[in-house]
Amino acid sequence: MSTMKLRSAVIAASGFAVLLALSTLPAAAQTRGEPPQGRVQAVQTPTHSAQQGNPSPQTGEAPGAPSQQATDTVDPAVASAVVKLAGWRYRAAREQLEAVKGKATENVGYRTAMAVLLAEEGKLDEAISKLEAAAAADAKDPAPELYLGEVAFWKKDYTKAQTAWKVALERAKAYIQAHPDCPHGHYYQGLAQIRMKRYDDAMSSLDAARSHGADPILVDLGQGMAATFGGKWDAAKQALTRVIEADPAVAYAYYYRGLAWNKTGKMDRMVADLEQFVALAPDAPDTGQARALLSAAGG
Repeated sequence: MSTMKLRSAVIAASGFAVLLALSTLPAAAQTRGEPPQGRVQAVQTPTHSAQQGNPSPQTGEAPGAPSQQATDTVDPAVASAVVKLAGWRYRAAREQLEAVKGKATENVGYRTAMAVLLAEEGKLDEAISKLEAAAAADAKDPAPELYLGEVAFWKKDYTKAQTAWKVALERAKAYIQAHPDCPHGHYYQGLAQIRMKRYDDAMSSLDAARSHGADPILVDLGQGMAATFGGKWDAAKQALTRVIEADPAVAYAYYYRGLAWNKTGKMDRMVADLEQFVALAPDAPDTGQARALLSAAGG
């Protein structure tokens, strides 16, 4: 395949970084036990399953939710594991999640994180089963459906992926109507819009998520991806550079910035970024594509 055709194929087939969506799982305001420069603060998400009732807009807690003591134990652990999964450090993430397993059986955020962990470990069928169960457990939360689409995409089940992403988008819209000041709905709406190839809409949704308190690292990563898929290379590089400066362990920031360097002819910078991506995430779904680009560039 020619270098030009390879570039186009990589942009078209590129997998959607699970780390982005995953990093918005329910979490405490701050993670614990992480080095300051490597910390990704998770967006707080109210729990509002049908069994628990509606969340309090002040606390995000719902009738029947775990006690504050249990939440303090589980949420920081999930948040810390999310950081590790974002950097494709799934072995360390498993240790973190296993430590609170007994306290998090009905926690949808925990169950979703565990499912994504399984996907990173290559257990795609098991991950899909758990994501389907999490989506059924909370019919309002867009997150499990978004991840379900992602893992189905990894499996090349594109029909299932598109169906899940459409459901995630509808759930996100409804979530925004119910909780307009919560970043969760705006954030997932933006992610689903990327998958629907509505890149300008995604940028606006992610701006709304930022204005309502979403982690700027996650917003920048999402907008960097939307700009990459939309062919806005300078905007992509700027957003992804901010991510890398804030947290150099976010593997997929290098991947997408590498694609942007590639499309603007900066091959030396592309090689540097894709080599870093491969080093950080050697078994990620897009590593093969990164290696193909490196090979075509003579790297």
